[in-house]
Amino acid sequence: MNRKLLILNAILFAVIAYAGIQWRKTWQESKAREAARLNRPLKPLPPPPIAPLPEVKAVEPNKYLTVAQNMLFDPSRNPTVVVEKKPEPPPPPPPPLPTYRGAMNLGEGLIALFHVQGQPGLQSFHVGEAVGQYKLVDVSSEGITLEWNGQKFYKGV
Repeated sequence: MNRKLLILNAILFAVIAYAGIQWRKTWQESKAREAARLNRPLKPLPPPPIAPLPEVKAVEPNKYLTVAQNMLFDPSRNPTVVVEKKPEPPPPPPPPLPTYRGAMNLGEGLIALFHVQGQPGLQSFHVGEAVGQYKLVDVSSEGITLEWNGQKFYKGV
């Protein structure tokens, strides 16, 4: 049995050696092809034909007027004066609305009940009176309308 294994090992070694020699031969041939391809001189292409330049027209002074008026870097040449307006600052945000608690009618018209921040309890106001920084414009069963700096704010019930 030992002899058979030695013969089998020798055959396998011969097959591996033959495959290695074939692989090395193929590798050397591919390197030779690559070197031949890279070392081949290239034939330069002829340059493209050059087209003649178009002829230059004579200078006409009367066409300079638009250039003088529209010169970007010199505003003194422009006859139209642009007046820049400063942007108006945005209006201040409205103060917090007073808390509307309801309305009642005691024979003198509707009276609105509010809780104003910084003041204790509920306070009653008639139409036209100041409620904190707001002015009470209208009271109805559907809601109230307050005014501040010309802006009207409606708050429904």
